[in-house]
Amino acid sequence: MFVVHVTMAAVVILGGEAMSSTHTMIMMSQQKIFGLKMITVTPATFPLESTAITAAEVPAGTPHATRMSLVPLDHHVPRRIHPCDMTPAPCHLQAGGENLVLRATTPQIIPVTPQATTIAPALENSPPTIKGPPAGSNRTTPHHPDSQALLVLDRRDQVDLQVQAGKLSLNHLLMGSKTKPEPTPATAIGAKAVPSQPAKTAQPPLTGIGSKAAPRPGGIGSAAAGQPGVEGESVLSKILPGGAAEQAGKLGEANQQPGLESQNFTNSRIPVRRLVSHCAVMGSKVLREPAEIAQLYRDQCRFPALCRADVGPVITSRYGGQYCNIYTEWTQRDLERNENVKFCRQYIVFHDDESVVYSGPSGNCTEIKGELLSVDSPSGDMKAVLRESTIKGEDKQFLEIWHKNRKLKCLNLTTLNKHGKVYEDDQFGCLVWSHSETHLLYVAEKKRPKTESYFQGPETGLLADEEETIKTDKKEETVLGQQFEYYEDWGEALVNKSSPVLCVLDIEGSNITVLEGIPTNISPGQAFWSPSDTGLVFVGWWHEPFRLGLKYCANRRSSLFYVDLASGKCEQLSSNSSAVCSPRLSPDHCRIVYLECGIFGPHLQCSRLCMRVGFLPAKGSESKMAWVTLEETPPQADISWQILNFSPPPEENNSKYPGLDFSAILLTPKEVTSGSKLPLIVMPHGLFFSGPHSVLVSEWLLSTAVLCKMGFGVLLVNYRGSLGFGQDNIYSLPGNIGTQDVKDVQFAVDSVLKHSHFDQQKIAVIGGSHGGFLVCHLIGQYPEFYKACVARNPVTNLASMVGSTDIPDWCMVEAGFEYNTDIHLEPAILEQMLNKSPIKHVSKVKTPVLLTVGEDDKRVPSKQGIEYYRALKALKVPTRLLWSPGNNHSLSKVDAESDGFMNAALWIIQHLSL
Repeated sequence: MFVVHVTMAAVVILGGEAMSSTHTMIMMSQQKIFGLKMITVTPATFPLESTAITAAEVPAGTPHATRMSLVPLDHHVPRRIHPCDMTPAPCHLQAGGENLVLRATTPQIIPVTPQATTIAPALENSPPTIKGPPAGSNRTTPHHPDSQALLVLDRRDQVDLQVQAGKLSLNHLLMGSKTKPEPTPATAIGAKAVPSQPAKTAQPPLTGIGSKAAPRPGGIGSAAAGQPGVEGESVLSKILPGGAAEQAGKLGEANQQPGLESQNFTNSRIPVRRLVSHCAVMGSKVLREPAEIAQLYRDQCRFPALCRADVGPVITSRYGGQYCNIYTEWTQRDLERNENVKFCRQYIVFHDDESVVYSGPSGNCTEIKGELLSVDSPSGDMKAVLRESTIKGEDKQFLEIWHKNRKLKCLNLTTLNKHGKVYEDDQFGCLVWSHSETHLLYVAEKKRPKTESYFQGPETGLLADEEETIKTDKKEETVLGQQFEYYEDWGEALVNKSSPVLCVLDIEGSNITVLEGIPTNISPGQAFWSPSDTGLVFVGWWHEPFRLGLKYCANRRSSLFYVDLASGKCEQLSSNSSAVCSPRLSPDHCRIVYLECGIFGPHLQCSRLCMRVGFLPAKGSESKMAWVTLEETPPQADISWQILNFSPPPEENNSKYPGLDFSAILLTPKEVTSGSKLPLIVMPHGLFFSGPHSVLVSEWLLSTAVLCKMGFGVLLVNYRGSLGFGQDNIYSLPGNIGTQDVKDVQFAVDSVLKHSHFDQQKIAVIGGSHGGFLVCHLIGQYPEFYKACVARNPVTNLASMVGSTDIPDWCMVEAGFEYNTDIHLEPAILEQMLNKSPIKHVSKVKTPVLLTVGEDDKRVPSKQGIEYYRALKALKVPTRLLWSPGNNHSLSKVDAESDGFMNAALWIIQHLSL
């Protein structure tokens, strides 16, 4: 069984307990759900600063859930993933004709046993040695110039390769650990020793680090909970054969796995040599010239980011060999064209029944233009493409059907006028072939009637002649007086998406049907075909009494539905008092798997992995696998990093959720000279949409990479309330924002300054969204400590934000109040919101502040930044505001992002007097 692993985000493990969440995609395709062919997407580790594509074999017929600890070994290219991309939503992964895709909500990789740990070279380390085969080896594959890129991940295994005379010999895997790692001494005086780690083992994606970071009893993340029976269960016997008994399962909770040179900070002092063992103090000065900074930024923008990977069907050659193609898509910033360009890259993988025998790139990169969605048919013979083109100034959408080397059909969806624009987003959008490959399923905006003014038609009171009446009857139905009707949408990043409908294309007849029978108070999305193509399964979100922001808000009330295509009857499959997402049909067509969590509360939290008509096995079994790289690029070796663990002092402990730790990632330049002091930039996470319940992991980020190369140290703080440390950690923050999170950040900064060589007079702070909320709090609560501040789309006043944001529930919940749609804001509630806001401390601010806001931000409206800007101006605090037209909360358009970074860097240089 063949497996492909693309390191981007986080790995989900079937079976076990629920776990804390970000964003994961897993593809499985085989006869059984537990005999897995999969694509996984997990965060690349920061020292390798890259995205890796790896492949491996999994033994067929595995009777248990496969549990994996996946860490990238050899890496592709430095990349940048917005950490905000954590929404549980459909993905574009495909494996052969039958597939099961899970996109879960967890930022952690979970090793099950110490033997399952994997190795990847740290920044300064070379790749593992590749030895020649022992005598008697005769397994061969065709020679390829890149064949030496074949490497193994598992620490216990060793691949023997030899390239000689035009052929590549591959010996069997030699099992068993060869050496034992040297133990790592305790990292804090009086603290327990960190479990032994290889001295030169690369850091896995950030998990719950620290001895007290494990989830506590209670909540979704820790208590076993079965899926209650719900009305409509009987319909499952219609869409899924077998009628197996229903049970609920949950994801496994994270096992502790300390990282490379991780540190535990308590009130004890730590020797300086331990903190800076991999990052000696830099002697060169910080880059100050705008031209040099711009060139450095331009150089880093040349590294693309992986956004999609598809595994094609397995092909058997006439000589009996098996291979498959892997199709990948990448995005890259193009500063000259001022846009993010997309291109594709293909790989070929040869394998036998036991292992991958050769893998490598196939051809060069090709830019993709105008393509919104695309998907191969289950057999791989056909491909569907949704394309958008501008013709005579008008945007038009086309649905193309390709068959091998030719375009079979092209439908102008705009001209057909059956519906509005097709949804291409990850929240609702889908493009799915039927099992028979005769129909396509997609989601589009419901067609709206044509509207006119009361004064555009025939004059009132006059009878139109017979000819005019006939002409009018032939026209499209027109509604008078509704041209200024307000249509709710689903908020940030889903603007103008209001009423989605399910659409089915009959490929042979070129007929499009907009499905009826779906309740009018439900917005459907994330749909797929039932077995035998007799119906559709989809997620439906309730949009009454009104729509709230949905992007990165996994807690919106929703349920699983089934609509029968013959009768049009729609039935509910799951509870109507929870939130569900990412339903997938198992490869054997007997089970539906989906994620479920509570409604309202924190936007991102622990989710249950549930299975309808089926079961989830107990945790504890795993399949051994060996990963190989498809393509490698040397890592950037001039940035050092380490994970730091913090235990808050007793006076800052949370009485309701005691004993919680938190962590941070410290990045420093590597070219150093002893005796100098680094300026430090503090970056508490908040992310673009989902803070404070998000996480910064050890992945390559454009801004932090450039800042380190400029000569700054960067401290990324995951305060209590971050994802990856259990449900109790998440629950500890609502009601305590503005105090607990602020004190955690300041404690981390103070600890680092005490035990390392940073210049205490040259500290700056940068944050966006809730991170912007924190940096504005920090400069107000700790006046004169920070010498420069950059706040991107910051939350500055919860009381004024609650009435204008697309997530009013966020303001209520994080301030410590329960939310429901009919709640009335009492003066006491607004007062509490104001007291928890940075605007309360603005009179104490002395730090120069640079604000950047997006004109089209619906999540944290731009008025939040303007309110803070005016307050600072009135107090004569040095301040600037950058206004970005056409940008939403992420400020991610190429021109706004690049200009914002340049201004931020120069602002910090100016006010740190560098």
